Amino acid sequence: MKRYLASFFGIFLFLGFASSASALLVDVDAKNNALNRTHLDTGIDVTSDDLLTMTAAEDDTWWAGGGPRESNANGLGNPLGYDYGLYSYGGFAFSYGSLVGRIDGGDYFFVGTDFNHITSETGRLYLMYWDSYSGDNSGDIKVAVNVNPVPEPATMFLLSAGLVGLVGLRKKIIK
Repeated sequence: MKRYLASFFGIFLFLGFASSASALLVDVDAKNNALNRTHLDTGIDVTSDDLLTMTAAEDDTWWAGGGPRESNANGLGNPLGYDYGLYSYGGFAFSYGSLVGRIDGGDYFFVGTDFNHITSETGRLYLMYWDSYSGDNSGDIKVAVNVNPVPEPATMFLLSAGLVGLVGLRKKIIK
Protein backbone atom coordinates (compact mmCIF):
# COMPACT_ATOMS: atom_id res chain seq x y z
CA MET A 1 0.00 0.00 0.00
CA LYS A 2 2.80 2.38 0.88
CA ARG A 3 4.43 1.74 -2.49
CA TYR A 4 1.19 2.59 -4.34
CA LEU A 5 0.66 5.73 -2.30
CA ALA A 6 4.26 6.83 -2.83
CA SER A 7 3.94 6.20 -6.58
CA PHE A 8 0.67 8.15 -6.74
CA PHE A 9 2.18 11.03 -4.78
CA GLY A 10 5.31 11.08 -6.99
CA ILE A 11 3.28 11.13 -10.20
CA PHE A 12 1.01 13.85 -8.84
CA LEU A 13 3.98 16.00 -7.85
CA PHE A 14 5.53 15.55 -11.29
CA LEU A 15 2.29 16.49 -13.04
CA GLY A 16 1.76 19.39 -10.66
CA PHE A 17 5.10 20.96 -11.56
CA ALA A 18 5.12 19.94 -15.24
CA SER A 19 4.18 22.67 -17.66
CA SER A 20 1.29 22.14 -20.00
CA ALA A 21 2.12 25.30 -21.96
CA SER A 22 4.14 25.15 -25.14
CA ALA A 23 6.19 27.85 -26.81
CA LEU A 24 4.52 30.02 -29.43
CA LEU A 25 6.72 31.06 -32.36
CA VAL A 26 6.23 34.66 -33.54
CA ASP A 27 7.93 36.69 -36.29
CA VAL A 28 9.01 40.21 -35.35
CA ASP A 29 9.53 42.32 -38.48
CA ALA A 30 12.27 44.99 -38.33
CA LYS A 31 10.32 47.43 -40.50
CA ASN A 32 6.65 46.89 -39.67
CA ASN A 33 7.15 46.17 -35.95
CA ALA A 34 9.66 48.95 -35.25
CA LEU A 35 9.33 51.26 -32.26
CA ASN A 36 7.77 54.06 -34.35
CA ARG A 37 5.33 51.70 -36.10
CA THR A 38 2.87 49.04 -34.95
CA HIS A 39 4.34 46.83 -32.25
CA LEU A 40 3.75 43.12 -32.80
CA ASP A 41 0.73 41.95 -30.81
CA THR A 42 1.78 38.41 -29.86
CA GLY A 43 -1.74 37.47 -28.77
CA ILE A 44 -0.24 36.32 -25.47
CA ASP A 45 -1.68 37.58 -22.20
CA VAL A 46 0.55 37.44 -19.14
CA THR A 47 -0.33 37.76 -15.49
CA SER A 48 1.79 39.23 -12.75
CA ASP A 49 4.14 36.55 -11.36
CA ASP A 50 4.10 34.45 -14.56
CA LEU A 51 7.44 33.09 -15.75
CA LEU A 52 7.98 34.65 -19.19
CA THR A 53 10.65 33.03 -21.38
CA MET A 54 11.63 34.24 -24.86
CA THR A 55 14.44 33.01 -27.09
CA ALA A 56 15.70 33.98 -30.53
CA ALA A 57 18.51 32.24 -32.38
CA GLU A 58 21.80 34.13 -32.26
CA ASP A 59 22.31 33.56 -35.99
CA ASP A 60 18.85 34.92 -36.89
CA THR A 61 19.47 38.51 -38.04
CA TRP A 62 17.75 41.68 -39.23
CA TRP A 63 19.04 44.98 -40.65
CA ALA A 64 18.79 48.67 -39.72
CA GLY A 65 19.51 49.86 -43.26
CA GLY A 66 22.57 49.32 -45.44
CA GLY A 67 26.20 48.94 -44.49
CA PRO A 68 27.38 47.29 -41.26
CA ARG A 69 23.91 47.41 -39.67
CA GLU A 70 23.11 43.71 -39.43
CA SER A 71 22.40 42.41 -35.94
CA ASN A 72 20.66 39.67 -34.05
CA ALA A 73 18.05 40.36 -31.34
CA ASN A 74 20.79 41.66 -29.00
CA GLY A 75 21.16 44.79 -31.16
CA LEU A 76 23.92 46.41 -33.18
CA GLY A 77 27.43 45.82 -31.88
CA ASN A 78 26.39 42.83 -29.75
CA PRO A 79 28.35 41.10 -31.40
CA LEU A 80 27.30 41.81 -35.01
CA GLY A 81 27.39 45.09 -36.89
CA TYR A 82 28.88 48.43 -36.02
CA ASP A 83 28.09 49.70 -32.52
CA TYR A 84 25.89 52.79 -32.95
CA GLY A 85 25.38 53.19 -29.22
CA LEU A 86 22.04 53.38 -27.47
CA TYR A 87 18.78 54.87 -28.66
CA SER A 88 16.78 56.58 -25.90
CA TYR A 89 13.02 56.86 -26.04
CA GLY A 90 10.50 57.51 -23.28
CA GLY A 91 13.14 57.22 -20.56
CA PHE A 92 14.43 53.86 -21.82
CA ALA A 93 17.69 53.22 -23.69
CA PHE A 94 18.70 50.10 -25.62
CA SER A 95 21.09 49.33 -28.48
CA TYR A 96 19.74 50.08 -31.94
CA GLY A 97 18.33 46.92 -33.48
CA SER A 98 17.46 45.26 -30.16
CA LEU A 99 14.43 43.07 -29.65
CA VAL A 100 12.36 44.87 -27.01
CA GLY A 101 9.12 43.95 -25.28
CA ARG A 102 6.29 45.72 -23.51
CA ILE A 103 3.25 44.51 -21.61
CA ASP A 104 0.31 46.71 -22.61
CA GLY A 105 1.27 50.31 -21.75
CA GLY A 106 3.93 49.33 -19.21
CA ASP A 107 7.69 49.76 -19.26
CA TYR A 108 9.83 48.74 -22.22
CA PHE A 109 12.23 45.88 -21.46
CA PHE A 110 15.18 44.35 -23.29
CA VAL A 111 14.50 40.84 -24.63
CA GLY A 112 17.53 40.10 -26.83
CA THR A 113 18.27 36.49 -27.74
CA ASP A 114 17.49 35.08 -24.29
CA PHE A 115 14.91 36.44 -21.84
CA ASN A 116 13.79 34.68 -18.66
CA HIS A 117 11.91 36.77 -16.13
CA ILE A 118 9.01 36.65 -13.67
CA THR A 119 6.56 39.34 -14.77
CA SER A 120 5.41 42.15 -12.53
CA GLU A 121 2.67 43.38 -14.87
CA THR A 122 -0.56 41.96 -16.25
CA GLY A 123 -1.67 42.41 -19.87
CA ARG A 124 -0.91 41.67 -23.51
CA LEU A 125 2.70 41.09 -24.62
CA TYR A 126 4.01 43.24 -27.49
CA LEU A 127 7.40 42.90 -29.22
CA MET A 128 9.28 45.40 -31.37
CA TYR A 129 12.48 46.35 -33.18
CA TRP A 130 14.21 49.19 -31.26
CA ASP A 131 15.14 51.91 -33.77
CA SER A 132 14.59 55.62 -34.37
CA TYR A 133 13.80 55.24 -38.09
CA SER A 134 12.18 52.20 -39.68
CA GLY A 135 12.07 53.20 -43.36
CA ASP A 136 15.25 51.34 -44.28
CA ASN A 137 14.89 48.36 -41.91
CA SER A 138 14.52 44.83 -43.26
CA GLY A 139 14.34 41.23 -42.11
CA ASP A 140 12.62 39.54 -39.24
CA ILE A 141 13.50 37.46 -36.22
CA LYS A 142 11.64 34.40 -35.01
CA VAL A 143 11.02 34.42 -31.27
CA ALA A 144 9.83 31.48 -29.18
CA VAL A 145 7.59 32.79 -26.38
CA ASN A 146 6.55 30.68 -23.40
CA VAL A 147 4.47 31.74 -20.39
CA ASN A 148 4.16 29.50 -17.34
CA PRO A 149 2.49 30.27 -14.04
CA VAL A 150 4.96 29.96 -11.17
CA PRO A 151 3.90 26.99 -8.99
CA GLU A 152 2.62 27.90 -5.56
CA PRO A 153 4.50 26.12 -2.76
CA ALA A 154 1.51 26.49 -0.42
CA THR A 155 -0.73 24.47 -2.74
CA MET A 156 1.74 21.60 -2.88
CA PHE A 157 2.11 21.72 0.93
CA LEU A 158 -1.66 21.52 1.41
CA LEU A 159 -1.90 18.58 -0.99
CA SER A 160 0.91 16.76 0.83
CA ALA A 161 -0.69 17.39 4.23
CA GLY A 162 -4.02 16.07 2.93
CA LEU A 163 -2.44 12.89 1.59
CA VAL A 164 -0.63 12.29 4.88
CA GLY A 165 -3.96 12.76 6.67
CA LEU A 166 -5.64 10.23 4.37
CA VAL A 167 -2.90 7.68 5.08
CA GLY A 168 -3.38 8.19 8.83
CA LEU A 169 -7.16 7.87 8.51
CA ARG A 170 -6.80 4.71 6.44
CA LYS A 171 -4.51 3.14 9.07
CA LYS A 172 -7.02 4.06 11.80
CA ILE A 173 -9.93 2.49 9.88
CA ILE A 174 -7.97 -0.72 9.17
CA LYS A 175 -7.15 -1.22 12.90
